[in-house]
Amino acid sequence: MQDNRALVRSNKGVASLALAAGLVCWCLAVMVIPAHSGGPLPTSFGQTLYVPAFSQIALDQGRFQPLASNLIVHNVDPERSITVTGVAYYDSAGALVRRFLDEPVTLTSFASYEALVPLREQEGGIGANFIVTWEAEEAALPPHVEAVMIGGTGTLGISFSSRARVIAEAEPR
Repeated sequence: MQDNRALVRSNKGVASLALAAGLVCWCLAVMVIPAHSGGPLPTSFGQTLYVPAFSQIALDQGRFQPLASNLIVHNVDPERSITVTGVAYYDSAGALVRRFLDEPVTLTSFASYEALVPLREQEGGIGANFIVTWEAEEAALPPHVEAVMIGGTGTLGISFSSRARVIAEAEPR
């Protein structure tokens, strides 16, 4: 009986230590996020963006959880419209799975565009991604672009997001 109490105290200590370590990591992450200097915000005439997406995620060796991938492009510029000129979805090997736009979509201030890769579509694999291109007539604030993945079976539910990364910048007009 004595050994079990020591084990419980030990496990509580490990849990407390893990919680404290998590809080320290969160605090460090908050402190290193660059604050805006108060000057003009960076603008662009357009960009090509890489957005990681996942049609599945590994749970165990050889066992995967299927996921739906939701791509969202938010125009955050309060004064200018932007035009989404392309949205393509690639699989883990880099092969094009599909294109989402037949023609460009203009987003007014604070409007959004969304594309869905449904749960049943697993061609993308664990390393899938979106390539998004956008442009603007006048220099505009770059959009906020991210993919939100969600899935689950039974009592297991998974959701997470990934943000876009700029891989090319358009030339000023």
